Amino acid sequence: MNPLISLPAAFGASLLGLLHRSWEVKTTGLERLDDLLGQGKPVLVIFWHGKYLPLFPLLQGRGACVFASQSLRGEIICALCRRFGHHCFTLDEQIAFQSLATLRQALARSPLAALVPDGPRGPYHQVKPGLIRLCGELCLTLLPASVTAHPRLVLKHRWDRMEVPWPYARVSLAFGAPLEIPRDLDHPSLQMWAERVREALEAADAQASARLE
Repeated sequence: MNPLISLPAAFGASLLGLLHRSWEVKTTGLERLDDLLGQGKPVLVIFWHGKYLPLFPLLQGRGACVFASQSLRGEIICALCRRFGHHCFTLDEQIAFQSLATLRQALARSPLAALVPDGPRGPYHQVKPGLIRLCGELCLTLLPASVTAHPRLVLKHRWDRMEVPWPYARVSLAFGAPLEIPRDLDHPSLQMWAERVREALEAADAQASARLE
């Protein structure tokens, strides 16, 4: 493997693993994920881009299909997530039909997938309508999720304001109510569902924060 990919991935996985072992973790709504998987439904867990880093170890062992952009950074993310037992696929944002084909391929391997609706470059906390269309076409159940911690480092210079829990932090992971996206939505309906999904993600974030109070 290219050392520009393998070395950062190995370092990141080791650091995340050490941090994870020190965290005090609380979960809310995890049974929603397990119930959906038990029913054999394909599930797409969604979360804001700035929240993704601690989710690699928090969901370790569940074999989620993770998606990243076709770039050096995306390849590093893929190598990192594989070290925590997840599958990874890269997507070309500019070619929608290829993204759809890749999602189908991923879900054939695992009924659990994960995607950031405001990634990979923003805008911050805005859901792209293309995600809504893909979920409708593939009959996916959307499961909003969020994670937060105290204390945590917030990288304010990044567009996504990435959050990293400090060692020995209290970490809260929350899953919201599942959402079923209809097929063949027109443009106004896509925008309406994008806003509804955004609100569901913000609610999951508030729920995760409430467990730390």
